[in-house]
Amino acid sequence: MEAVEQQFKDQDTTPFIRTDGALNGNLCLETHYNISRLSPFGMGFSTPIFSDTMKVTEARMVGGNPVHL
Repeated sequence: MEAVEQQFKDQDTTPFIRTDGALNGNLCLETHYNISRLSPFGMGFSTPIFSDTMKVTEARMVGGNPVHL
């Protein structure tokens, strides 16, 4: 453990997640469908990750036995 600490003592080792940026709260079904049409995602073309904090504005129960949102 000490050898690792010594080797990386001058480097920032804070974990991070690389994102595709923010949507600025503009996520709607149309945006979702447009992103989905870019699939398939995979090696060299990963699924997008956005850095926003979103707010749910509508939720409803669905299905024959409504247990899903």
